[in-house]
Amino acid sequence: MWAWLYCTFGPVLPYWRWLAIPLLAGVLVLGWTSRSLTEVVFLAVGALVTANVLPEASSMLWPTSRGQRYCLAIIAAVFLMLLLIAASAAIGVSSWLLAAVAPPISWGTHHLQYGSIRIGSLWLICFPVPWLFLLGPRRHRVLLVRILVIVVVGVVVIGEILLRDYDFYDGPTLLPALLACGWAIFLLMAWVDYTRRDLVGPRPRGED
Repeated sequence: MWAWLYCTFGPVLPYWRWLAIPLLAGVLVLGWTSRSLTEVVFLAVGALVTANVLPEASSMLWPTSRGQRYCLAIIAAVFLMLLLIAASAAIGVSSWLLAAVAPPISWGTHHLQYGSIRIGSLWLICFPVPWLFLLGPRRHRVLLVRILVIVVVGVVVIGEILLRDYDFYDGPTLLPALLACGWAIFLLMAWVDYTRRDLVGPRPRGED
C-alpha cells in the first residue's frame, strides 16, 4: 500500500513549495472576492490536483492482483481526499487569522474588508475526486459517456453556485447528493475496470 501511494503521490510531493505558495496567495486574494468565485476556485484546485494523481495505465507486470489494484485505487482516492481536506482546513485557518488582522482597504468611496472563507466552501476542494477518478486507469481510451457525465456534473455544480450567489435559487443544495453519487459510481466503475476489463489496452502500432 505504501509503495502504491508513493508511486502515485511521490512525483507531486517534491513540488510542495510550488503548491504552497499559490495556496497562500490564494488565501490572501480570495478573502476580497465573492463567495461564488471562491467556491469555483476551490473546485478548480481540487480538479487540477486530482488530474495529476490519477492511476496510470501501464504494460508493466505489477506484483499486484486485480483485486488489490482495485482496493489500492480506492485507497489512493480516499488518501487524496484527506490531503485536500487538510489543505482546505489550513486555508480556512489562515483566512480566519488574516480576517482578524487585515485592515480595510479604502478605494475612493468604497471600503473593502477582508472576509474569512466560509466553512461551507472548504469541502468543495475534494468534490472532484470521485468524479475524475472515473477516468483512470484507462484515460487514453476512456468512454465518451464518462467524460460527458463529468462535464454535466461540473456544469450543474457551477450553475448552482452562481445561481445561489445571484439569488436565483434558494432551494436545497444538490452538492452533497452529487458527491455521494460520485463515490457510488466510482466504486462501481472501478470494480468493473480493475476486475473485468483490460488494464493495459492495445499496444502502439509497431511495438513487439
